[in-house]
Amino acid sequence: MLRKLRPGLLVMSTGYPVALLLLMGMHALMPQRGGVLALTQIFAPYLFLPLLALLTLAFLRGAVPLRVALLLCMVVFGLRFMPRLASPVVEPTPGAMQITALSWNVEVGGDPASIREMLLAKQPDIAAFQEIDWLPLQRDPELLSLYPHFFVQPPYDATSGMVLLSKFPMLEARVPELDPSLWARPRMVEAKLNVGGQTLNIFSVHPSPPGGGCRYFLCYDSALRDARLSAIRAHIEPAVLKGEAVLLVGDFNTTEREPGYWDVSRGLQDSYRAVGAGISNTWGPPWIRDRGFALLRIDYIFSGPKLRPLQFEVDCKSKSSDHCALMGKFELH
Repeated sequence: MLRKLRPGLLVMSTGYPVALLLLMGMHALMPQRGGVLALTQIFAPYLFLPLLALLTLAFLRGAVPLRVALLLCMVVFGLRFMPRLASPVVEPTPGAMQITALSWNVEVGGDPASIREMLLAKQPDIAAFQEIDWLPLQRDPELLSLYPHFFVQPPYDATSGMVLLSKFPMLEARVPELDPSLWARPRMVEAKLNVGGQTLNIFSVHPSPPGGGCRYFLCYDSALRDARLSAIRAHIEPAVLKGEAVLLVGDFNTTEREPGYWDVSRGLQDSYRAVGAGISNTWGPPWIRDRGFALLRIDYIFSGPKLRPLQFEVDCKSKSSDHCALMGKFELH
């Protein structure tokens, strides 16, 4: 009986890896901004998991096409999704100024004790928080001593609070004016810092996640989010074109497999891609984050050409948020 079923079973089993290879080709050649195909871009690495169930069938007689398809899938996965095992060795320039920056979406107000613990443990030169209510910490004497310069955007809804903290003097800080047709109040703050006599532009952003136009199951519409990402990029463009030092950080609500990522990051250095290692995911639902893991990478630290990435880490130890914290070290030229 098994012998009679084997040919049909092998044909059906080979169909999935072949379809997966075709799908990966579509992702590379025709990236989507909406619909089911866009969803498959987001979760692309996890589409390879069912292949594990097919490994036992690959040893059956007559399974050569399945073996070839599985081997090709392994190659594609390795090239596209395999995390870097070790960080590149980057030698700092002797005498160059170095700065450290932290970015963390602390999730709807944030846990003051976890935020305080993170700041005192890492002590970055610059810290940017999204979804934060700074009120419980604004009079903390230890934090005020560590970060005498700060700018606070109080929350006007559940997820809009933002804070910039700095050891360096702030020349100016504000919530920028962006296209009112895209948002009534931009979820973005910016500041110019005096870093050893040089000006550093820091932008912290938190555009809303995609959706909006969806009215049916498995609908995915990133048009509004992508328009906001493009507006953010247009806003920072003058500083980039002038060759100024630029840090763009935050929760971007887009994965690196979506067009929105490239809309906002073109010409900038992604710190993880430059000097990071290991699994770079930064967000996950509570049942995953409670175990110290994350599902998707949607938080980033981007830098302009005057800031050379030296080190980068994703810290998922704190389980007080559905996001992990990002920490980068940079050399200022």
